Amino acid sequence: DESDMIRTYPVLRDLKRNPRLQESVEFSRGTHSLAWGLHAEALNVWYQHLERKPSFVWCFEDDVGFSGSLETLLDIVRRDCGDADLITADVKLRPSEAWWWLEVHSTAFAERYGNDVHNIYVSREHVQRFSMRFLDRLHVLSLQRVTCWSEALVPTIAHAENFGVAELPRLGTPFAHDGRVTAQEWEH
Repeated sequence: DESDMIRTYPVLRDLKRNPRLQESVEFSRGTHSLAWGLHAEALNVWYQHLERKPSFVWCFEDDVGFSGSLETLLDIVRRDCGDADLITADVKLRPSEAWWWLEVHSTAFAERYGNDVHNIYVSREHVQRFSMRFLDRLHVLSLQRVTCWSEALVPTIAHAENFGVAELPRLGTPFAHDGRVTAQEWEH
């Protein structure tokens, strides 16, 4: 819930007023909450209240389709990625100057990590795995008012603070926010 996010991380109240964020169709119409673009804080509102925290947390966006064996996926990740603190797609991708969300960040984020395309990483985040250590660090930084659009927040901090980062093994095609498959492809 957005109010829980803002209560836990007061910086989000300021970020919600960010002009670039307000210009977006999703926020200008009021159809999306901050959780849509600030996944790390949304995930940490839940995670930080757990009595017993797991070593790793997988995050699959609600519109991800996967028709294979999750056990096989986990075996591949264990083999190829080990104990990486962050597993995500596009681990070395930099945004373009035209990336819509480039200016959606707190002042503290820009002061600590910079706010141009040479300092920022972005990744497709529809499937990611986080370590306990990394989620706890993201939590502390958010409490210190360090945040930005999550497609940039997570990989930028992981790289800047030397967390272990691994490329998400290829899951299939399409692997895109707007990917679609036919019924026949899904059955295959």
